[in-house]
Amino acid sequence: MKKPLISRDELLGGGLKGRKRRAAQSVLKVIEARVAQLKRDAEVSISPAFGASTRVRVAEYLETLAQSDGGAASVTIQELERFAPQWASLVPDNPSTRAATLVQVFEKYRLSREHTPRLQAALGMAHPEVLHAFESQTGAALETWYVAATSGERLTWLRARVSERFETLPPFWTAFALTTNAMFGPSILAMPIAFAGLGPVLGVLVLLTLAFVNVLTFGYLAEACARNSGIARGSGTIGSIVVDYLGAVPAKILQIMLFVYCSLVVFVIFVGFGAAVGQMTGTSDAIWLAVIFAVSVFVLSRKTLNLTITSGLIAGSINLTMLVLMMALVVWSTPLSTYASSLAATDFGGLSNPSVLTLVFGTTLYSFCAQTAVTNCAQVVLKADPSGRSLARGSMAGFTASA
Repeated sequence: MKKPLISRDELLGGGLKGRKRRAAQSVLKVIEARVAQLKRDAEVSISPAFGASTRVRVAEYLETLAQSDGGAASVTIQELERFAPQWASLVPDNPSTRAATLVQVFEKYRLSREHTPRLQAALGMAHPEVLHAFESQTGAALETWYVAATSGERLTWLRARVSERFETLPPFWTAFALTTNAMFGPSILAMPIAFAGLGPVLGVLVLLTLAFVNVLTFGYLAEACARNSGIARGSGTIGSIVVDYLGAVPAKILQIMLFVYCSLVVFVIFVGFGAAVGQMTGTSDAIWLAVIFAVSVFVLSRKTLNLTITSGLIAGSINLTMLVLMMALVVWSTPLSTYASSLAATDFGGLSNPSVLTLVFGTTLYSFCAQTAVTNCAQVVLKADPSGRSLARGSMAGFTASA
């Protein structure tokens, strides 16, 4: 026999409150799963140049659904507040269900009235029907459920507001910031040494010429990203662009070249870090090699290399600040007569010296090799501006400012 929707014993025993509570818990789980997915979509995917990016995205989506079923979606009250306009449509219009959902939110999170205006609007807390239903279910006025934010919570809310401000920048400035951040790598420090063989005047001319060529490649790659459906959906890579335009064989060649390139870069960074820190501290290089290897393993164990725009900007700001401080120290400690003599010592014969040219072109190409950053930030920028204009102009402007 088919089980009735509401049994007689459940009706007489007041079991409807339990059903209402379970319904509210389900609504909150769906909201949390939605917020978790929105949080992932807002991240900049540091995706591999090749690979099953689409399958990874699908797996993340299915994982979010599984978290919804198991109640394991990990979100904060700050994230609920930030994405409230996006999940507001998931809350039923029934005042009783809204009130029950609000009770679940109060029981799980610490809500301060001054910091959650969007969440309050999404749950309809200003409506008299919802307020009446809430007071009927809890036996207390809504105001008594709010908590006063502690000093630590106020700092967390402030950090969340600043982060939201950065992550909701216009698409042009998002592309500009992420491209600029990708440009400041360790090879920047080697460029003055590489160009010393050409002299300041000729070195600047060569640098500007190579920078102009790279600006064009940034613009063309941004246009290709805008025309690629996989990149626009957030599931493509630079490898998929090469496959679409050039075919599988060139894509395989690029894959091998990038593997060799990245392997050499990782090796050089590990050895250089261990040697530099070991020399400064008077300890063994092997110790610091082990330290950076352990940190790398820890990062990889997180199974994601995604970062927020804010964290990327913070990392880029730290790099830029260190470079500016080092340049300021060099300028401060170098006599003015040294600059005058170097200007007079410009030697065009460096253009015919293979060793000088090899060092110049190798260092410059490595320093300017940030085109993969375009495909990474395209997944965020194209959502706000599908035309690709902001992506192209922002990435080109960011590279120009860095160069």
